Amino acid sequence: MFNLCSSTWPKSQLRADWAYYWELPIPDSLKRTGKLKGAGALTAILNPHPMVTDYAGPNYFSVRLAAALQYQRGRTPKGAAKFHNLLGSLDTEKITEQEARTVDHKWSPIRHHKNDFQSVSFEGDTLRVYARVYARDLYLYGYTGTEEIPEMETAFVLSLGTSDENDDVYNELRDQLGAFVETAVVEADIDVDNEGF
Repeated sequence: MFNLCSSTWPKSQLRADWAYYWELPIPDSLKRTGKLKGAGALTAILNPHPMVTDYAGPNYFSVRLAAALQYQRGRTPKGAAKFHNLLGSLDTEKITEQEARTVDHKWSPIRHHKNDFQSVSFEGDTLRVYARVYARDLYLYGYTGTEEIPEMETAFVLSLGTSDENDDVYNELRDQLGAFVETAVVEADIDVDNEGF
């Protein structure tokens, strides 16, 4: 059983072909050994409207989302920080287009990446969530360039945890984020009328 911390943030409005990054501190429990150790899941849901059409079938989407949780290690040849994916994203350079479509559902508006990680070397004190919207077949909507596509609504949920029940990943991350955290409690009061069944 994993001790998990799940974080959601308000829906984001993303423009096609722009790269977005959100930084968050690495909870102490994930880096206690000097290397990243734990498990995580990143779910990102893109509202594909208005970029859907029945032209190519009911499940044809003209936009897709790439999303990943990244960590820093190393430098680029120009000296900038180099980032690697801890969770996600679709690596389209290593697989064929057909594999990307059939196995990884490349053009699905939902991304879900889950992974256990053990002894991952890293640098710095933060992780970052990466997201980018890609578009195709703009002519179906009368667009000539991606700058004409309206912002696309996207929601994210990130869960991080360790296998140690004494770790308190949730409180560590909440304390590190400080004023950026809004606490929410969801209460459901459901009446079920099963008369006549």
